[in-house]
Amino acid sequence: MIRRASPPRVAWAAFVLAMGLTALALAIALSATEQASAGNAAQAASPTATPETGQTGDPATDPTTATLKLQAGYIMDPYLIPVIGKTEIPASQVAQGCNGFVAREPSAVVNWSGTAPRLNFFVYGDGDAVLAVQKPDGSFVCNDDAGARTVDPLVSIANPAAGAYKIHAGAARDDEPALGFLAITQAEMDDERLAGLDLSPMLRRRARPRPVELAQLEPGSLFTERAAIFGSSELKTGFRPVEVFAAGGGEIAAVRVEDRKLTCAGFINAVPSYSFTWSGASQPLRLFFEGQKDTTLAVVLPGQEEGQRRIVCGMNSASDNLNPSVDIAAPAAGKYLVYVAPMEPNTVAAGRLTITGDLKDVPAGLPAAAQ
Repeated sequence: MIRRASPPRVAWAAFVLAMGLTALALAIALSATEQASAGNAAQAASPTATPETGQTGDPATDPTTATLKLQAGYIMDPYLIPVIGKTEIPASQVAQGCNGFVAREPSAVVNWSGTAPRLNFFVYGDGDAVLAVQKPDGSFVCNDDAGARTVDPLVSIANPAAGAYKIHAGAARDDEPALGFLAITQAEMDDERLAGLDLSPMLRRRARPRPVELAQLEPGSLFTERAAIFGSSELKTGFRPVEVFAAGGGEIAAVRVEDRKLTCAGFINAVPSYSFTWSGASQPLRLFFEGQKDTTLAVVLPGQEEGQRRIVCGMNSASDNLNPSVDIAAPAAGKYLVYVAPMEPNTVAAGRLTITGDLKDVPAGLPAAAQ
C-alpha cells in the first residue's frame, strides 16, 4: 500500500468554498467521454446536505454528513460532495480484508433508483484515502488504491440495485484524515482515468507515484560461457542426487515478470554459482537451495543459440518457507547454469544446493522470522 505525507489541515470554510468550482472542473474532465449518453439523462439529483453545528476547523472532528437521492441518468454527473476521510476505526472492522481506517458513521448516504450498467464512487483528495461502501443488501465493498497509477480509492458497483448506499470515507494511516471530494458517477472509471484528472487549481495534491518498468533479467547479460564458481557435474537418467556447497550474490537484478506476476527476484553475479550438463533420456528434475536468508534460484536453460536460452526461477518453495526450489519437468540435453540470488544487492547467500530426480524431496524450512 502506498503511503503519502499527512494532508494539510486546511480551513474548512475555504475548503467548502472551493467545492462548486471543483465540481465544475471535474464534470468537464469526465464529460468528454460521456456526452454521447447525456441525451438519455433522467431527472437530476436531489441532494440534502445535513451539516451539524459545532464545527471546530479540525478535520478529525468535523461532523458534516450528506444524504442524496440519485436516479439513473442524472444530469449532474459526476456529483461531488466534500468529505473528510476520518480514521475512527480500522476498516477491517467494517468488512474483512479492508485496508486503512474509516469513520464509524457513513460520510454520505446515496439513495439510488433506476437502472444503470454501473455506479462508481471515488475520492479525489490530497491524502491516501480509502473507501468502504455498504450496498443495499448489507454487504460491503472496499478499496484503498484504484491501481498502480493513483492512491485514490475507487469502488465500482455493476448493475447497482435500488436502495441506500452508505459510504464510509477514511484514510490509509491512523490519525491522518484525508480531505477531498467524494465523486459519484455512472461514467467508466479506472486508475488511469482517475490519475489523469487534474483539479490542482482548486485542490493541491501531492505528486503521485509513477510505475517504473524494471529491466528484465536476460541470459545475454550473464557470463554464460564462464566456468561456474562452485563446480559442475554431468547428469543423466537415474543419477544420484547432487548436494554441494554454493553461494551467490551481486549487483545484477534478477527480475522476471510473467503474466503480471513477479516470478524472479534478488541479485546475482554474472558468473553462475553452479552448472550441470544433462544427457540421455528426459526425467523430471528438482533444484533447491537451503540457506539462512531469503533467496531465489535462477536457472538458465540450454539453447542452440544464445538468443534461444530461457531463464526459469524459483522463489519461496512454500508459503511458509523462504528457501527456493525450481522444477524442470522435461530437461533437454545441454548445459544448465544455476544462480543463487539473495534479496539485497552486493550481499552473499551461502548454503547447500541440491539437484535431485525425486520431486518429493523438499528444502528444509526457512520461515520469515528466522532471518
